[in-house]
Amino acid sequence: MSAIQSDTTVDKSTKKPWWRKNSLTKPIKPIQAPARLFGVALTESISYAYSLISYHDEATSKDCAGPIPSVIARCGHFLKDQGLYVEGIFRLSGSAKRINQLQQLFDSPETQYGITLSWDGFTVHDAANIMKRYLNHLPVPVIPTEYHERFLATLDNSRQSENDKIQAFQSLMDELPWPHQFLLHYLLDLLAVFDSANDINRMDTACLASVFAPGFMTQPETDVHINPVSYKEAQRVLTYLVEHQDQFRIPPHSDIPSASQGKSSQSVRPSPQTRSHPPLPQP
Repeated sequence: MSAIQSDTTVDKSTKKPWWRKNSLTKPIKPIQAPARLFGVALTESISYAYSLISYHDEATSKDCAGPIPSVIARCGHFLKDQGLYVEGIFRLSGSAKRINQLQQLFDSPETQYGITLSWDGFTVHDAANIMKRYLNHLPVPVIPTEYHERFLATLDNSRQSENDKIQAFQSLMDELPWPHQFLLHYLLDLLAVFDSANDINRMDTACLASVFAPGFMTQPETDVHINPVSYKEAQRVLTYLVEHQDQFRIPPHSDIPSASQGKSSQSVRPSPQTRSHPPLPQP
C-alpha cells in the first residue's frame, strides 16, 4: 500500500502492490457541507474531505480509486517521507499550538479540508499528533463498535487454523461500511511500514497498537477511561491485524460505490510486491 502523496512523484514506502499513488483532487462539496472535519462521522465527511488513492484490483486486473480522509492522506504521506526513521515518532508530543493550528486548517473548507495545506512550519510530531487526534475524535471508530465483539471472538478462536482466521477477519472487514474499509486497510499498511523500521524508530507493532488502539476500536472519552479491558482487547486485535496486513485484500472493484469512481485519480503501472524506504538518516 503506497503512501498518500501531495505531488506527482511515486511514494518511496510501499508495503502492498495495490496502493499506488494518490491524486489530491479537489473535494466535491455538498451544498450544505459541515464546517469541519474533526468529530464528524467518517461516512459523512468522506463526501467532501477526502483524497483519492489508486490501487490495482487483482481480481479484475483494473486500476481503481478509493477515498480516505484528507487529513489521513496528507499526514500519512508526510510521515512516511519525513518521519519513518524518527525515534518515538508516534509517542512524542508536538507543539500544542501548532497542532491546534493544523486542526483549524484541516477543518476549513478554505484549505479544501487540508488538501492545499503546506507543511512549512510544522514538524513530523505535529503531523503524527493531529492524525491521532482525528482518529480519536471519530464518533464511530475505524472498526465500528458493533463489530468489536466479533473481531475479538475471531482473534480468540483457538479452533481455527491461521488461514481460517485470516479469512474470518477478511469477511468481517468486507462487512464494514466502505469508507471504514478503505481507511482500515490504509492505516494497517501505514503502521506495518513503521513497524518495519522499528529498529530505528522504536515503534514496533506492540507500541503502535498501544498508541492507535483508541481510534481503531475504542472511544477515548469512554472506553479507555472507564473500561481499560476494552483498551487491551483493542490492542490485541490491532496487533494481529498489523502483523498480518499483507494477507488482507482491499474491497473488490465491483463493490466500490460508483460515487467514489470517475473522479480524477492518477494510475500507475503495477509494481512488484516489494517495499523501499527513504535513505537512512546520516549520523
